[in-house]
Amino acid sequence: MRQEFKTATERAYDRISGDILNGRLAPGTRLSRRQMAAMTGVSVIPVTEAVRLLERDGLVESRPHYGTRVVALTEEKARDLYALREAVECQVARILSGHASPVQLEQLRALARQVDAIRISPEMDKEVWALHHQFHITMAEFSGCPSLKDALQRVNLYRLLQNAVSRRMTRRPELPPDWHMRVVDAVATGDADRAEAVMREHVQDSLKT
Repeated sequence: MRQEFKTATERAYDRISGDILNGRLAPGTRLSRRQMAAMTGVSVIPVTEAVRLLERDGLVESRPHYGTRVVALTEEKARDLYALREAVECQVARILSGHASPVQLEQLRALARQVDAIRISPEMDKEVWALHHQFHITMAEFSGCPSLKDALQRVNLYRLLQNAVSRRMTRRPELPPDWHMRVVDAVATGDADRAEAVMREHVQDSLKT
């Protein structure tokens, strides 16, 4: 099987974002273009483009006389992005309540069963977050609104960065065994108000953990 081809920009993005989300590049770390080029094995030009994509996704920030740094973890930024997440997820639920096909609902139920079946623990951290991310991004994708999907992707990357640093999941309280299936069931009713209410409760519960 032929290996998927990736451009120099994609390789640089994957390496740098991976190091940020794995905690190897801590929040506030200064990132020079030359250092990143040496680290990723590509030239400065694709690194510059990769930085633009990292800025778009909220993982790095660049300012005059400040340079490029891994984004800092602040309560203000978290509140801002989580408010965005609640707005995006609730709108996605409203859209899907009237437009999701039976095939899409079944795919969401399958994902919900997978993520709800995993008991949260430090050992399962990566698997839980991968499935959780896939569930919510798939919902956004099914909404047919790319801007909602892009916004949710940015919020989720910031949450992954927080977890890479703090490992707060070790203190996460027990959640309902059907935490994600409730969302799909509410969407399947076709009642936009109910779908939004259940999603809002889901998001607010997740932000307490």
